Amino acid sequence: MWRLGERSIPEGLEVSGGSDWFALTRRFVEYVINSQNDLVLGLKQFYSYALLPAESFFHTVLGNSHMCDTLVDNNLRVTNWNRKLGCKCQYKHIVDWCGCSPNDFKPQDLIRIQQLTRPTFFARKFESTVNQEAIDILDTHLYGQYAPGTVAIKAYWESLFEQLDGMSSLSDVALTAYTSFFRLGLKNLATVQSNAEACRFEPVGYPLSVHLYFYDDRFQGYLVRQEVQAVDSKVRETLEMWAVPQATLVVESNVKEFERLKNLEIGTEWDPKERIFRNFGGVIGPLNEPLAVQKWARGPNLTAYYCVDRPSSGGGSIL
Repeated sequence: MWRLGERSIPEGLEVSGGSDWFALTRRFVEYVINSQNDLVLGLKQFYSYALLPAESFFHTVLGNSHMCDTLVDNNLRVTNWNRKLGCKCQYKHIVDWCGCSPNDFKPQDLIRIQQLTRPTFFARKFESTVNQEAIDILDTHLYGQYAPGTVAIKAYWESLFEQLDGMSSLSDVALTAYTSFFRLGLKNLATVQSNAEACRFEPVGYPLSVHLYFYDDRFQGYLVRQEVQAVDSKVRETLEMWAVPQATLVVESNVKEFERLKNLEIGTEWDPKERIFRNFGGVIGPLNEPLAVQKWARGPNLTAYYCVDRPSSGGGSIL
């Protein structure tokens, strides 16, 4: 959505806005759906050309209607705002607008819940792929400690694909990667078993499901489930392969200052708010736009020069 020009606010109305997390009474919902008065019809037309209308339309209709005395200015939620990270205008390439988005709760943010003075029943945002520990802390606070020996407390699985989603829901890059992971798993299965003939399978069709697997807030790889058929037999089985990422960092340089380079990640789908790559497995195709994120230890400033060869009419290089 792009802004084409200024427009005036309807006269005689008190325009308000706020959270798009709210509760509406049935009476008010029926009024918004069925009413033919100028207030409702006019605001429906006005907000048809507004960005994020849910953050203002219902507030404005209710505040100017005959039910204005039912408005309660409390959405019963605590939101983890970190405007330094959440207001980066990260979507300027697709929308002419700068907004703010709340951050996911991490253990150090839970003090915000403890310091509340107003009625609150919900909190946001929580996301297990970013931080499962915060959710575990709240679970323990509400329901007590887990029984000794409880398995998989720190484990988390997230579905990326199910057969019922249809193959069209997968990109060509994803389908190629998941199929390759499974074939590599079958090859490894035949290699490590003493009776190799008994463990030789061929994949049948396409993956049945794909999951992300996390443990202790760290990405552990892909779980790819697919049907297989034994070689020289019609017997079919369903196997699940665990594709584990192999992350290494090798810096070859005679410059001593490069010893300060502690971490270097290359990926896609960078989230500047949570400072993570949303493409957790780092599967990159020829049409993706990769991004490099570096982490350096403290030390003296280092200036690096890169020589990039580019074709030009006179030849040579650009420094």
